[in-house]
Amino acid sequence: MNIERYENPLIIAGHGIRLSGAIDLFHELLDKLNIPVVTTFNGFDIVASDHPNFAGRIGTMGTPEGNKILREADLVLCIGTRNNVRQIGYKKEAFAKSARKVVLVDVDEDELYKTGVGLKVRRFCCMDAKQFIQECLDYDD
Repeated sequence: MNIERYENPLIIAGHGIRLSGAIDLFHELLDKLNIPVVTTFNGFDIVASDHPNFAGRIGTMGTPEGNKILREADLVLCIGTRNNVRQIGYKKEAFAKSARKVVLVDVDEDELYKTGVGLKVRRFCCMDAKQFIQECLDYDD
């Protein structure tokens, strides 16, 4: 994935990052990519609020800033997030409204293909968050 092709890329960091034991690796990935990150309700403490890439939280229990940056993102990389109704809202078609590409990374295949967000998804990655993050770190542009 060539992130440089996108003007407003965004990572959604979910609880799956913690479950896979990849929080430290995820911070390395943030340093490498240097793009904004929002967190889910269950992933709220994966990235500190004062981290330079932190842009807020998303969903019905999120922040206005987090939801705004999600609406404006043209690439959305969802790592370890179920994308439930608290995150994407009831108007599923409005999720990541400006996105040209949405990538879902989740170890549970059923979470990847559920209705709603899947309409916008261009890439499904059924793998552990830690494995995905490590592969991104190992990838040499």
